Amino acid sequence: MKDLNLFIILLISYCGLLLRFYINNIFVVSFIASLIYGILISRKLITKSYNSLLIAFFSSFTTFSGFIPGFFHLFNNKEFFRFFFLINILIVSNVMIMFLGFFIGKRFSK
Repeated sequence: MKDLNLFIILLISYCGLLLRFYINNIFVVSFIASLIYGILISRKLITKSYNSLLIAFFSSFTTFSGFIPGFFHLFNNKEFFRFFFLINILIVSNVMIMFLGFFIGKRFSK
């Protein structure tokens, strides 16, 4: 049973990875994932039994490693204001889009 669960988690992770490479835009992928995650939260589809699958998919789909080279470059060039500004914009915009997904999910669940 453990092997089957591990295989399913790996398969879901692989699907998230393929979808991320298909879209090939870091910001779009990040925003889509935040929107979908907000909808899933509002529809109460995130349960303990599906939590591992969602973590596997979204962690492969939305890896922040795509942003790291740009942030590393800014940090090394001592552009600290721009570095912190862009990180905060990224986090705040994703949280706002997640809330948008939450409200969309609530709207269509009635």
